[in-house]
Amino acid sequence: MINGIVGLTLLIIAPTIHAAPERLSPSCIFDISVLPTVKARIKDVYPNISGGAGNVILKDGREVILSDGFDILGVSLTPGQNLTVKGLVSDKSKMIAAFAVSSGAGWVCASGHMPSLALTQRQHRDGRIARLLHTSQGDVGGVVLDDGVTIRFPAAFPDGNKFHVGDALSVSGRAFKARSGPLIIAEKIGEKGAILYQIETESSVPSGAPPGSTGYDRIESDEIDHLLP
Repeated sequence: MINGIVGLTLLIIAPTIHAAPERLSPSCIFDISVLPTVKARIKDVYPNISGGAGNVILKDGREVILSDGFDILGVSLTPGQNLTVKGLVSDKSKMIAAFAVSSGAGWVCASGHMPSLALTQRQHRDGRIARLLHTSQGDVGGVVLDDGVTIRFPAAFPDGNKFHVGDALSVSGRAFKARSGPLIIAEKIGEKGAILYQIETESSVPSGAPPGSTGYDRIESDEIDHLLP
């Protein structure tokens, strides 16, 4: 007992508790911990051009854009389900480019694999655009018609951004039964009642010959000497 001490401050040093690391799938090769996290309930799910889940509409109206390959890793996304997403968030456009998703059992990142599709037949559809579906670059990569059918455009299609909700549309193309609903990959498209035009599946700008290819012009040494002053 020490006399003269008015007060005694007792310092207790508690042990440092480290949170358990989040479980990651082998497909997660990048550090996703630095990315913003969004948690919400799913309202709708629409297939991408490969038939997997491509665009998820959340209850708060935001659109989650998924890369190919989430379905192949066992991620099942259904309306009403809670979803956590890590990715790039655009508050202005209400879009989220997802790098990883979790439905409660750890994080799964996109892979390069694409799910297989069961081709039914070629179909023609007339309808009005009920929703625009975007790519991770913010471009319109597909639409949902008022009958619930998802229309996807080939990657080289340049006119997706010209469409608006409410536009009348006629489409014909390959029809598939995707997990998240009927899907048509457009081959011909146009306004309802008008002549449909064929969609090019490859860009009109050639990518060029690969390095070392004989597609490059070769200049011999004597030609170089001739060109020099």
